Amino acid sequence: TPVLSLDDLDDAHTIAERETGFAGAWVEMQEAMRFLEGACPWVLPTERPAFAQGAVADIPVKLLLEEERVLFVVPAPYVADLEERMA
Repeated sequence: TPVLSLDDLDDAHTIAERETGFAGAWVEMQEAMRFLEGACPWVLPTERPAFAQGAVADIPVKLLLEEERVLFVVPAPYVADLEERMA
């Protein structure tokens, strides 16, 4: 399978940006769920451990949900925005 680059995309409606770095933070389950209940418009997986990704508080987020904590991973440029929305 050939690897595509951003230069290979030929769709005027595509939004594509190079990913240059990510940041992550573990959050205790109770605090994470309090935030996610108000900021996550999609249904989280109920089984643990689980991986999920999508927009949370209008920010692209990857989540690793364990029994007692959640790892939030975001593109590095969104760290300050996520911290602000979680406060």
